[in-house]
Amino acid sequence: MPWPAVGVAVGELRRKTLLRLAERKDDFLYRRAAAITCVTRSFVEYVAGKGNERGKIFHLPNGTIPEVFHPPDAEDKEQGHLSLRRQLGLEHKFLVGFCGNHGVAQGLPGVMKAADLLQGQEDVALLFVGEGPVKEQLLDIKERNGLDNVLMLPQVPVEEISDHINACDVMLVPLAKDEIFSSFIPSKMFDYMACARPIILAVDGEARAIMEEAGAGVYVEPDNPAALRDTIIELRELTQSLVSMGERGREYVLKHYLRDTQAEVLEEILSAHSRAG
Repeated sequence: MPWPAVGVAVGELRRKTLLRLAERKDDFLYRRAAAITCVTRSFVEYVAGKGNERGKIFHLPNGTIPEVFHPPDAEDKEQGHLSLRRQLGLEHKFLVGFCGNHGVAQGLPGVMKAADLLQGQEDVALLFVGEGPVKEQLLDIKERNGLDNVLMLPQVPVEEISDHINACDVMLVPLAKDEIFSSFIPSKMFDYMACARPIILAVDGEARAIMEEAGAGVYVEPDNPAALRDTIIELRELTQSLVSMGERGREYVLKHYLRDTQAEVLEEILSAHSRAG
């Protein structure tokens, strides 16, 4: 994975000396490894481009666990996500959700700008669930701009996360605007799809190709608050289309992106290289 370049992209790795050291460590680990698994095809090409043998590089994408991430059944609707919406005072809102790491790479300050632009839309709200290094910055933006349409909750136990996802009408998958992120596929996308939630995807490249092949949502340019606002307003009027997107996304992810299946493939890779060693 091109992690040193990611550090540069998000402004966390500025000193050229540290960058060179990180890149040399990267190269050393790749050379010494008996096998390398990459979660995107772009990463496969990156690692191969560093002079590593293609025969030891394997594409092993992320995926979901449907026993954890699933749409609500009849009982869930009464005791889970509908109850949660009532508790949060969001029963009659068109709710856009983000559940996961509030990190530098997620481009969440741009999402808060979109929330500011949406303040005149009384029936639209944004729900953030999780923690991370930019959480305090987001809370400060919310307070300074009086964003009453944004609700920020702490991280919840994994057994409760599906209720929070299912409470939302649409889920947001953003990354910061940088060319390097076109090689990334945020794993939360698969979990949202497993819950049959339609997606607003602010990530180009492989992630966009998967989402569009699945017909699971819509793409919006990363770090474009006005475009995100317009997309949310448009989707608010497409109730049946959102249901269809969610259903298609779940069907697609259960067919192609299951953690159990990927664990079996990883076991085969490890077993083969253990015998070879």
